[in-house]
Amino acid sequence: MNELYSRCEKELPGLMRLWEQLVNIDCGTGTVPGLIKVAEILEERLKASGFSVTRHPSPAGDYSILGERQGKGGKSILFLAHMDTVFPEGTAARRPFTVNGEWAHGPGASDCKAGVVTIIHGLDLLKDYDKFGRISVLFNCDEETGSPSSKELVKKLAKSHDYVLSYEPGGLNDKVTIARKGSGQIHVRTFGKASHAGSAPEEGRNAFMELLRQVERMAALENPALKTSVNFTKCLCGDRVNVIPDKAEAWADVRVTRSEEVERLQKALAAYCAQPFIEGTRTEAELTMAHLPFPRNAATDELAAIAAGIYKEIGRNLPGIEVGGAGDANTVVAVGGKALDSMGPAKGGPNHCPEEKAHIPTVVPRIYLLVRMVMELGAK
Repeated sequence: MNELYSRCEKELPGLMRLWEQLVNIDCGTGTVPGLIKVAEILEERLKASGFSVTRHPSPAGDYSILGERQGKGGKSILFLAHMDTVFPEGTAARRPFTVNGEWAHGPGASDCKAGVVTIIHGLDLLKDYDKFGRISVLFNCDEETGSPSSKELVKKLAKSHDYVLSYEPGGLNDKVTIARKGSGQIHVRTFGKASHAGSAPEEGRNAFMELLRQVERMAALENPALKTSVNFTKCLCGDRVNVIPDKAEAWADVRVTRSEEVERLQKALAAYCAQPFIEGTRTEAELTMAHLPFPRNAATDELAAIAAGIYKEIGRNLPGIEVGGAGDANTVVAVGGKALDSMGPAKGGPNHCPEEKAHIPTVVPRIYLLVRMVMELGAK
């Protein structure tokens, strides 16, 4: 291995300590005290690496942080990673950061703390390097819920940087992401008329039965050939067994690979709402997209090829994959930005669950990749 890789290896003990510190803080989206604590730690580390830092508040009372450092020429690079997790308060105490062989476990250990600490330690190694136009780092506080308070900032930054590297977890067996589905949800509400379920059911209009039929029809809007999925996952209805319900609602997770599929779904939902199954009922349905699709594109392929070439310097392969999950890189590509995703250490299975884990042997290679990407892209 080369001298730079040896320097990356020396970062690992300190990185492991920071990783443990961050994972052991409850910082699910909206957990304000924990997210502020994480932000304060990262602010201090960014400032120590020569970055100016600004805070960007969210309505919840926490904030995203943006670090910026000016170089002496060349291209600008934006790094993205998120501070929030999907886990409720108390999870860190029940499942603290642990190491089991080659794997790091704990809430958010993979998604996205592994990426956060890789950015911090990679930038530490670039403290005295300035052959780039500008390096920016956005650690946002609400990515797990679609980045509602930070999405406009992501768009603005994407438009003002030449390249964007997103540090979501690396793919299984050490891969990067070159395309992502768009993600959204359908919210369906049906309205009927309440009545006694035993003595006068015929006088009611059963919103629940209407919902069941509408849901079945809407679920059939999926298109496997185009990789469009519509999966109903949540339903609420009624509070008493002996009353015909006058309201019911359900939600579906929606994934699309093509933007035109969003329009198709919206038109179909509007048509279905105008065609009730049960006379006297009414249906409302809304499709809200948290992220538009991140399709396969030439700019991302170019970045993936550069990254793969760098990985070969240390004797490793770096395949690119297309995945179903969405993230902030979708937003970058949607506004015309050049992005490569899943630049963090490789995950070891599904995230957002107690089995979440990150592969420690990929940490040093990903630090090396970060430093070399800055050298390659910044000098263009």
